[in-house]
Amino acid sequence: MLPTPEEKHKIQEATICNPYLPLGSAEQFFMMLSSISELPARLKLWIFKLDYENMEKNIGVFSRLCRAYICSGNYLSASDDWISAVSSVVGFTTTLSPGH
Repeated sequence: MLPTPEEKHKIQEATICNPYLPLGSAEQFFMMLSSISELPARLKLWIFKLDYENMEKNIGVFSRLCRAYICSGNYLSASDDWISAVSSVVGFTTTLSPGH
């Protein structure tokens, strides 16, 4: 929560009216936040950066899954015998009776 200009003005007025009365910790924190230039834009950029790093991780997992899917498709397409290709990928053997 960022201080509004009205809140900042009220704190400044209170400081002027009572120069010997120290500000409370919340008021000091508000004044510190209001002194940072372009704070809302900086916070939005920081949130975007953190979110982007998470998106990159998710994209990495997705791209590995796509790569595995494409490789298996290429393997199946390159095989002369589709049934033997599937059986070797899945890990079982197929035997057809001579009548089929």
